[in-house]
Amino acid sequence: MSKDFTLHGIETIRPVGKKVVVELNPIGEKKTAGGVILPELHHEEFRIGFILAVGDEVKGFNAGDKILVGWVFGESIHIPDRGILNDTLRMGTQAEIWAKLDK
Repeated sequence: MSKDFTLHGIETIRPVGKKVVVELNPIGEKKTAGGVILPELHHEEFRIGFILAVGDEVKGFNAGDKILVGWVFGESIHIPDRGILNDTLRMGTQAEIWAKLDK
């Protein structure tokens, strides 16, 4: 079970307590006939992701687990001075995880 995660080879993230680091599937976008790109609107109530690292108090989940979470999960991990601005990389709590999915 991986307790930490190296972010782009720059920063090591080691969640504490019941925190988990999750990579969520990106939100899609649609292109109109005229070529205008529109972000996909909030039409689903859930998102799917993979656990990258777990805190020392997390039970029943490991790095690599595929999970189901609500549309709003945790907080984005941003490190602006390193150029890391990624909305799919999130830190949340074990309590926010709805279910573990079979691979």
